[in-house]
Amino acid sequence: MRVTLLRKTTGREIVERLQETYGSCEKLEKLYKSKPDNMKVYTDLNDYTYYARNPEEAVEETRSIFLEKPWLDSLELELLECIRNQKLSLEELAGMKKVDQDDKVVYRKLEDLETKGLITFRKVSGKKVPVLVYDTVTVEI
Repeated sequence: MRVTLLRKTTGREIVERLQETYGSCEKLEKLYKSKPDNMKVYTDLNDYTYYARNPEEAVEETRSIFLEKPWLDSLELELLECIRNQKLSLEELAGMKKVDQDDKVVYRKLEDLETKGLITFRKVSGKKVPVLVYDTVTVEI
């Protein structure tokens, strides 16, 4: 099974993520000098310098994962669908007719989706709200 994840972003957002990871371009350059064979560091440095000069460029980031067994269950798929369409808190998601599960079950599933890198949480009006990380998730069997 192949899962393809697509996220639409900008050069500015890529630079912000790289700053969170490495601190600054200078720190990333030092790391590359100490580990010149590390392809991730090399690629991140190239991305950092390019997108720092082109912050408004639209970018489609794609990530593929190959799996032997199913990755998402039916409740997780329903939750992703609900999160995609509305910004709802945990309690609101759990109470939806489509989901109709105990808060604890929904929270565990949301934690699983966060661990898988599909959602993140943001505070909205004092409530923890799940937000999709990717614009498109394609599952090929």
